Amino acid sequence: MTVRSFGPAAQGAGLAVPDGPARTDAPGLRVAVETNEDRGPWRLQLRYSAAGTTGRLSIPAGGFVLRTSGLLSCTATAAPGSAASLPARWSAGTGASAPLLGLTAAPVPIKLEGGFFCPTSITSAAISATYAVRDTTDASRHIAVGPAA
Repeated sequence: MTVRSFGPAAQGAGLAVPDGPARTDAPGLRVAVETNEDRGPWRLQLRYSAAGTTGRLSIPAGGFVLRTSGLLSCTATAAPGSAASLPARWSAGTGASAPLLGLTAAPVPIKLEGGFFCPTSITSAAISATYAVRDTTDASRHIAVGPAA
């Protein structure tokens, strides 16, 4: 099963957390994603390199919950015990296009709960998503990453 997340980010102090619709390629399965800033701040760390800027997205403990319904009813809580730091790639924004933060099969610890067919023994997952990143204090400005001055 592949889950893809799309959509704008929820506005908040500091880093805006992802808050958009999700979809899956599994027939008969509905997906809902919730993020929760009340659990702690989401953090973005970026490291400039001429070969390509990389980053890490830190999710607070319990700050991301995915629920499935339909053929399979499960609840997956990412980073259930402590914050998780996921490797990411950074693509600079150009013109009207916002910079992008990409996660490709980023490993994250999870806790799965649910009915009889929910695979509760699974303790890790791989998240793939692409997020448009905007400055929460001035959405008209791009976030730029470059060499130290």
